[in-house]
Amino acid sequence: MKKNIILTESQKKEIIENKEKNIIENFAKVFNKIKRVNENEIIKESLNEANDIYFDTASGAADYARKNTEKRGYEIDEDDWNTQIGFGGKYNRLRPGEGKTHSYSIGLLKNGKPQRKALQISLYGMPSGKFELTHYIN
Repeated sequence: MKKNIILTESQKKEIIENKEKNIIENFAKVFNKIKRVNENEIIKESLNEANDIYFDTASGAADYARKNTEKRGYEIDEDDWNTQIGFGGKYNRLRPGEGKTHSYSIGLLKNGKPQRKALQISLYGMPSGKFELTHYIN
């Protein structure tokens, strides 16, 4: 048989305040864990992108820029891609020589419609034989 306990108003208020405090503390702990996970993901993502600046091949660098652009929801204009990257555009080849930089501007589509924005790709031929990629959408 349960006994009914009679509490004073101050005791009821104290119990409610303690429960609210516990709820807030638990929420803060969970929120901080989620925040830390998201910050770690952002840091890992930016570190991965930083590691992908240098490539052994020029075509590998161009493919990486293409994949990043497609991740952002854009489609590549295939005619531009083939003319600029496939045939080298005004340079007659994709791969820049040592100490040289080749720049390309590739048209973008979204839902099949041409966009005013373009993918800008810049490849620098390093003395080590690797290629430094800089790319952005403007």
